[in-house]
Amino acid sequence: MLVKALIIATSAITTLQADQPIQLPGTVWLTTADGLMFDIRQPCGSTGGGTDGAFNGFGYLQVNGQPYRAPGPFGLIIHPDWGKTLTAPPMPLHNGLTVSRKIYVPYRPGRNYIRYLDTIRNDTPHMQAVLVQFFGFSGLGNAAVMRESTNEYVMIGAGPDGNHRPPIGVLMQNGLRHAPDKITDRIFYDAGLFSCAYLWIQIKPHSRLSLVHYVVQGRRTGWITPHVAGMQDDYDDVQRQLEELLASPDFDYLDSEDLYTLWNFFIDTDVNMDGHVNVLDLIVVRNDLAKTPESASTPRSDVNNDLSINILDLIAIRNDLGWQY
Repeated sequence: MLVKALIIATSAITTLQADQPIQLPGTVWLTTADGLMFDIRQPCGSTGGGTDGAFNGFGYLQVNGQPYRAPGPFGLIIHPDWGKTLTAPPMPLHNGLTVSRKIYVPYRPGRNYIRYLDTIRNDTPHMQAVLVQFFGFSGLGNAAVMRESTNEYVMIGAGPDGNHRPPIGVLMQNGLRHAPDKITDRIFYDAGLFSCAYLWIQIKPHSRLSLVHYVVQGRRTGWITPHVAGMQDDYDDVQRQLEELLASPDFDYLDSEDLYTLWNFFIDTDVNMDGHVNVLDLIVVRNDLAKTPESASTPRSDVNNDLSINILDLIAIRNDLGWQY
């Protein structure tokens, strides 16, 4: 009977389409192509222990001090390449804000991370300043040390006396960019148990803003000293994934509205959001000349936000040519 039930369940899952999410209660296990597991706990959406205890609860979200807790079960979408997305329903907050989450795990070799897309909607007629906290705990406990920390990501692993659980990496996609002065908001992390990104953002009236975090999971190193090549290879692999995501963000299976709300992660003249301002951005805008943001290939072609795509947008890009981050 158990085998029959498993066959039926597998058959049902393989017939799922991207527009037919199935509602799942409790903990959901999402596995990468390399066999690493993320156990997503409801209602908050954090990953529990991961494979071999890499985490001790990671991916918690607070907005203005209020923890995200989904008001209903998550929906599961299985994509054609066997990547998976969990959709967490919107939660009303104080002052007319709502928060929702999309949690994605790719299914491609060498991609052992979870992507959090957290969307905050401001349904009021007023600009709102919001404190967003994305945080969690490493499975390394008191043995955790900071291996690398930049404006974009942090990598946490075991110290000399560590328990050799897998290292982890956390990436805030390109920091939070502001078009006028190109300043990056600093992301702060504690080196020990607790790791947290504090982000002050402003959300315009009747609009939404989406934030992206990637949490990378390394492999268990075994009961060896942290100075041998095998352990260093694990750290190198985590850092490789972080650097690749910086250079080429994984926005697979995000819809156009999700991408539209990622504007604040990139300066306005980086139209194609590749981290560089160059001729490719000019080409995108040139192809959208005389269109409106709604009819253009991307609303980002309206670089100066005057609701018209014209020579002024090309001039703005020209003035920033060569900028990269």
